[in-house]
Amino acid sequence: MKSWLTIGQFAKKISLSERTIRVYEKFGLIKAHTRGENTYRYFLVEQVQTIERIKQFKAFGFSLAEIRSLLEIDEALDRAKLCTLLERQLVTLEQEYSGLRAAHSKLKLVSSHPGTLSI
Repeated sequence: MKSWLTIGQFAKKISLSERTIRVYEKFGLIKAHTRGENTYRYFLVEQVQTIERIKQFKAFGFSLAEIRSLLEIDEALDRAKLCTLLERQLVTLEQEYSGLRAAHSKLKLVSSHPGTLSI
């Protein structure tokens, strides 16, 4: 049992809150290795890798539902499908970035010339 971590120990090790881990469990992203007679959740040290993948996918802007699918694909070692989804997310982020840049430019123009704003 030495390699098992309580949810508190696990949360500290991965720099996330216990609440976040419970949300991830609810969404099926991670599952406690076992539960003790005391109903405590116990995680394996090896599960840190899964959390690191989740953090990466979140940083890329994926939703928790999308991350669940990505983890399933990753677990099945379907690298081609994983790459396709990552490329699709890149296109989405590039479109969002382009839209934000356009809005930023317009806002900057209007803020320097308030008379051009018509409301």
